[in-house]
Amino acid sequence: MSDTEYPPPWIAVPRLGPDDPTTQGLADAYMSQWIVFWRQLTRAQKDEYLDRWEASPEWRQSIAFRYDVTDEQLAYEAAEFPSVTPSPPPSFIQRMVKFFKSG
Repeated sequence: MSDTEYPPPWIAVPRLGPDDPTTQGLADAYMSQWIVFWRQLTRAQKDEYLDRWEASPEWRQSIAFRYDVTDEQLAYEAAEFPSVTPSPPPSFIQRMVKFFKSG
């Protein structure tokens, strides 16, 4: 293992199964970092990594489904689902300016 390599999820977070979503805590924090590491590998490096760490067929399938996506695929999906984060309400100052302009 190199200094820049992350151990796979089944080693670093043994309670996490291949079909378990990570939603909070240390597992989520770890996976956030691991995904960045994973996405920078070439296909050959990914295959070698999975072989070396003896990934189960279930983990291989889960990783391929969840994390082997291109930037183009991510951009397409992001465009398909507009942000659901509502705009913040106007500040007090913004409301006062609007009030005096309308009055």
